[in-house]
Amino acid sequence: MPEFQRIILEDEEVTYSEYESAIVAWRTCVQDAGYEPNDIEGIGAGQIGFSTDLDLSEVADPESAAAEFDNVHNQCWQDYAFYVATAWAESQVITDPTERDQYRKEFATCLRDAGVDVRDGDDVETLLEAALAAKQNRSMTDASEQDSAVMICLADADRLFAVSTKR
Repeated sequence: MPEFQRIILEDEEVTYSEYESAIVAWRTCVQDAGYEPNDIEGIGAGQIGFSTDLDLSEVADPESAAAEFDNVHNQCWQDYAFYVATAWAESQVITDPTERDQYRKEFATCLRDAGVDVRDGDDVETLLEAALAAKQNRSMTDASEQDSAVMICLADADRLFAVSTKR
């Protein structure tokens, strides 16, 4: 494990401040490599991240340039944020059965409000499948307010799972 993250995880707990410092270090690493990452922002489920817009229009080999960026981005992620972000995401998962059931019902309500046909009694997997199916069944030209509403519902869904896949 990289030293930066080992120090943060020594006490086996991750505070928000420690988590944020790992994300800032990841972003700084990408920036120091010559890229221009966007500001850090919330990405749902108590997590933060950033995106980086690449302009490859004037690059001789866009595929290689994109692959190079991916390598830098992933190496910075591994060096500064992977272990800390995973521990943070796991700490945000709802484990109390009563709270988890209430959150599942709120997720179902959010999806219904977004126009997805689900019921309060549906389990988490069924709700997630319905949300993803609703999103995939629309073409890019048919992207709508409903897609945005479904994405808002999905943004916080990680709280129902053991590990976030976002970064």
